[in-house]
Amino acid sequence: MTFKIVSDDRPDFYDRETWIEARQITREQVENSLVLRWIDAHQHILSFRRNAEQDAEARKDDAHRFWYGTKNRIVLVLAIVGAHLHGETPSRSELARRTGMSVQTVINCLNDAQHLGFVDDNDLPDERTRKLVRQRVLDMVDDLTFERFAVALQFYRQAARNNLDPHVV
Repeated sequence: MTFKIVSDDRPDFYDRETWIEARQITREQVENSLVLRWIDAHQHILSFRRNAEQDAEARKDDAHRFWYGTKNRIVLVLAIVGAHLHGETPSRSELARRTGMSVQTVINCLNDAQHLGFVDDNDLPDERTRKLVRQRVLDMVDDLTFERFAVALQFYRQAARNNLDPHVV
């Protein structure tokens, strides 16, 4: 077996300064992309909240009218369903901290939700609430956005969103 020794490498290949500069440019591009995506996501969420609040009264479903009737309830239902999906049971004061609402507002909303049966005694969302949030989030995401998100997931195969939804008959 013979090896050929290459001596005519590009002069900047091992140049530390060039490597550092290129890496900094790449990091800046990644940071700028992250900031842009964060801002886009924020705008998307604000739009979601506005649209959900505007059409809440027209909905016939009690859970939808309750949870999406005010901005505070929208934020709170996303927080409690998110906590449930993470296997957490945060206290009401923790929910207030996470959502930026006052403890009294969280207590009032959750007491109303408990009275209507949308959460249990431990403030865990019932099945109607979980399904509602899931469906509203999926309604907000178009197929192209869904595919872009799912491409990064290891289990994902090219499939229509309806094929992945276990509730579609």
